[in-house]
Amino acid sequence: MDIDKYVENSCRVSLMQMLEAREKRAERQASLIDIYDKTLISFTMNIPGEYKSYPLCAYAFQKGFGLIEDILSMNHIEQHYSKKYLLPTGPEGYFIVDAEPETVKQLTCDIEDAHPAGRLFDIDVISNAGKKVSRSGEGETTRECIIGGKPVWECSRSRNHSALDLSRRTAELLLDYYIESICDEVSSLAVRSLLYEVSVTPKPGLVDLKNNGSHSDMDVLTFIDSSSSLYTYFKSITLKAFKYKGPPEKMLPEFRFLGQLAEARMLRATGGINTHKGAIFSLGLICMAFGILKRDNAMVSIEKVLSTCGKITSGITNELDESKHDKSHGERAYKTHGIKGVRGEADAGFPSVVSIAVPVFNLYHEKGLNYNDTGVITLMHLISKVDDTNIVARSGAQILEDIHKELSAFLNGSPAYKDIIKKAHELDDIFISENISPGGCADLLAMAFFLHFLLKSGL
Repeated sequence: MDIDKYVENSCRVSLMQMLEAREKRAERQASLIDIYDKTLISFTMNIPGEYKSYPLCAYAFQKGFGLIEDILSMNHIEQHYSKKYLLPTGPEGYFIVDAEPETVKQLTCDIEDAHPAGRLFDIDVISNAGKKVSRSGEGETTRECIIGGKPVWECSRSRNHSALDLSRRTAELLLDYYIESICDEVSSLAVRSLLYEVSVTPKPGLVDLKNNGSHSDMDVLTFIDSSSSLYTYFKSITLKAFKYKGPPEKMLPEFRFLGQLAEARMLRATGGINTHKGAIFSLGLICMAFGILKRDNAMVSIEKVLSTCGKITSGITNELDESKHDKSHGERAYKTHGIKGVRGEADAGFPSVVSIAVPVFNLYHEKGLNYNDTGVITLMHLISKVDDTNIVARSGAQILEDIHKELSAFLNGSPAYKDIIKKAHELDDIFISENISPGGCADLLAMAFFLHFLLKSGL
């Protein structure tokens, strides 16, 4: 990102506008104190230069405003009023609270000192008598300059840095915070998706809260161990995509080693048991696609994410023709039956997620079903249509075809959701007795959860 161009695309404000904004802010503060006669919190951003309201600034402000709300609630401090303004002269937020100003000031100082973007937060606390509360025992401030690390008052007095340098450094700090914050949230949602997927019950032939399905070597705790080990992978791959310079079509070779490291971490966490190899690939692709779209300031939607996954993996099915061995389920299924498995899904932009998982998930979730039942029904629709190489590897292509016919006929009859849940219980017993495990469909279900959580998060 070109920081200078990015900042200059926002609205430039004059010194006169800033002086007027300061006067209006003082009027708002005085009015709120007069009305409520309680402690006031006034929250603004320390943004030097002529550009005060670009999106990175607004993002950090919104996060800071929400954090103040959370901290007040956690400390049982009653809020009588809260409001925020996103103004060309910079964002402003106000809280009226029922607490001693010194107590509130300590909390706001903790926010400024501990939050990743706290150096750019300016949180004033004003008593009901209109007196601004200083940091305890420190005078007005001992905060450090964002460039040199020296005390702010020293750099300000000697004018060590130009307004342009300060403005550029501020934007860089905000961008670093934004990227770090986004990557944290994306990786958390990826892990959450894996935990939701394993918790959905019943899942025919798969590990769930009821039983271990067709697997004697793993249980729910194995999946929890594995999921927990993958947080750093999802974060690192999203961050790498944010900073990647080339087009999506060229990125996969450079990113593959991160996937291999994640597999090694998973196997170490599970004692050598493969719980999430497919999810490392598919959810990792979503992280990569999301990072690329955010890098380009593109509109992010489920369709856009999945089509970008297709760009990233373009031509990956050629590997099946070029492979000289058949070590994986996917390679064996392709050589024996021509089934392309997850590589074919990825190369085509995950059509099973687009046409089955997401529409079914949305339909039943919007009907008010909880996540568990929505997950069960989504999985059942996936099992009815997806060429799952795990089923082929364990049970053969004919068994897969029989499952498709039987389950599709059942679902085409438009059964009530409770009947679908009942059918899942019945299939679970059958799949366990016949050692059938639709692990590929489980990965697609995890993708549906991940995409849903991303959409719901507003990211």
